[in-house]
Amino acid sequence: MSAAAAAATAGTYSPAAAAGEKRRERKEELRRHLAEDADWPRADGRSFHDCRPAFMQTGPTTAASGSAYAEFGKTKVIVSVFGPRESKKAMLYSDTGRLNCNVSYTTFATPIPGQVTDNKEYSAMLHKALEGTVMLHIFPKTTVDVFALVLESGGSDLPIIISCASLALADAGIMMCDLVTSVSVSCFGKNIIIDPTSDEEAWQDGSITVAYMPARKEITQLTVTGEWSDGKITNAVELCMDACSKLCDVLRERLKDAASLAEQALPPPAPVSHVGLAATLGHHGVIMVLFETPSGFAIFSFDGVRLLLPDAMEDIWANFGRKYRTGCVSAPFLPSFPSDWIEDTAMGGIEGEAVVWRKEFHLFEDKSTAINLDTGVISNELSEMLTKWCCPKLCTRFKLAVGKHEYKTIIEDSFVLEYCFCFCVLKGISCLFNDAVMEVMWGLKNLMYALVPEEKLQLSREDRLQMSQGLKMLLNRYGFDVKPEMVSDSIIGKACVLYDCDDTEKIVSATLHDGGNILKDVSGIDPQGWSPMKLATALKMVCFPGEKNVVGDPEEMFSNDELSKLEKDAHKYEDKMYNYICLKIYNKLLASGRRRTAKLQQLRSCVKEAEMAHQNEQGDSLRSWGLEPPSKRLRSQ
Repeated sequence: MSAAAAAATAGTYSPAAAAGEKRRERKEELRRHLAEDADWPRADGRSFHDCRPAFMQTGPTTAASGSAYAEFGKTKVIVSVFGPRESKKAMLYSDTGRLNCNVSYTTFATPIPGQVTDNKEYSAMLHKALEGTVMLHIFPKTTVDVFALVLESGGSDLPIIISCASLALADAGIMMCDLVTSVSVSCFGKNIIIDPTSDEEAWQDGSITVAYMPARKEITQLTVTGEWSDGKITNAVELCMDACSKLCDVLRERLKDAASLAEQALPPPAPVSHVGLAATLGHHGVIMVLFETPSGFAIFSFDGVRLLLPDAMEDIWANFGRKYRTGCVSAPFLPSFPSDWIEDTAMGGIEGEAVVWRKEFHLFEDKSTAINLDTGVISNELSEMLTKWCCPKLCTRFKLAVGKHEYKTIIEDSFVLEYCFCFCVLKGISCLFNDAVMEVMWGLKNLMYALVPEEKLQLSREDRLQMSQGLKMLLNRYGFDVKPEMVSDSIIGKACVLYDCDDTEKIVSATLHDGGNILKDVSGIDPQGWSPMKLATALKMVCFPGEKNVVGDPEEMFSNDELSKLEKDAHKYEDKMYNYICLKIYNKLLASGRRRTAKLQQLRSCVKEAEMAHQNEQGDSLRSWGLEPPSKRLRSQ
């Protein structure tokens, strides 16, 4: 290539001769505008009270606990948060956490050569703005580090650093009273302009920077430079506070967007295990239960996972009939129950695991003052008891199950903490009230005499033996139409045994299903639609060929083709099944079926007696009013 061609394509860095003159002309033009009182157009086209467009994003630094990026015009800032992490051993012990803030500039952030990268003044001001919102008392002996890096300085650096740091703290999950946003204004004669650029800051007469918590309406930092009149400084601060509130809405939207994106990135949820259900409740699934007695209130701890299981309605009432007295109610506490019920419930296991424990019981001279439904006021005694067991430690909150919706509303309103985190209010005590909780209350009422022996007043029969939803579901499944006023101890006991029989089939259903698949693969027999007992009989026949079945005639249970295949292919199952398990399942279902048949017959008799007693009670009630029972009127007609 020729030298001439090379010279034609080479770039040049030589400035235009009039470049310096043009910069001086722009400065002179700005100085003339500043001397005027009238509104004049700013270099970027904004009016005096217009802020630069704000672009903010969370999560640019993956290695940090939380991070945020902010871009306001030419000003670009990135903030990373690390911690809370253990404080250095050289530091003195403190029952509150420490907040470290550091602000630095890149070497190319400003056109000034040789600028110091660390800005100690801004670091101290950032710490002052944030220390009022970060809840350091929650993180004793730990440190939270906030590192802000200014990539490019285009004016109003400190306010943007503060706002970006607040967003990064929220992204890191650091507990805060509220988000902090910051805005600055500059004074030029009689004019006040908001969010000044670096050129405007160079010619300002004074400035005000406000760091503000919009939800709490509190200023965490106020910095004033230059001379301001009282009226002008009031207008400037109000202007900053209004802009901070609007900027806070932008931060909240970014947090919501980040949360929604995180949810979309998650894989489809797996089936929830007991461990997962316990995690949703916290404290390994343990919750507290507020139980109302005739003259006081008791606090119980309870295995809250049982409230979230698919068959919670039936499981809870049945376990109160046979298991929930475990660990807190033994046989001597059961004198008022029929002897046959005590025998029946032993199947569930008086020696099983305990899932309910009493913590405290408090008697009230006037129970209506404990929780006043009219005024919504909770007495000091009950408030202290709830705090003791539901809020034993700072940031430790057990969920509380209550028996009335009014109690849920009053307690949650009375125990709201006076701070916000991002865009949600944190509750002091979260209450649970639903159908599953009412099943727990039903069980506690039936066992109140044993669980709360200090309670001398007795519940009425209507209060203690009201119809449980789980009990109603089971009775309906077996074809019994039992009215709530017909429920008796004997009916509850017999129903519990039927539940145990159903539960036995549920426990072995998975193993039976696997055995059915083996039958289909080996012998081509499709067990679809078979009863558990029929399937268990088929598995026993192939595992123990030649042995006589204890119950049922195989020729009646199976078709000729099925029976022939089971007998001919028995030798093919030798290495495919565990004979002992098949025999154990068969015996369990056999015993369960016999027990079900006997208790169904007894339950029919109990329901019939309860129905006759109910009709007699209705007749006596009608006669007391001078009326005849319907059956007598029909006979007379």
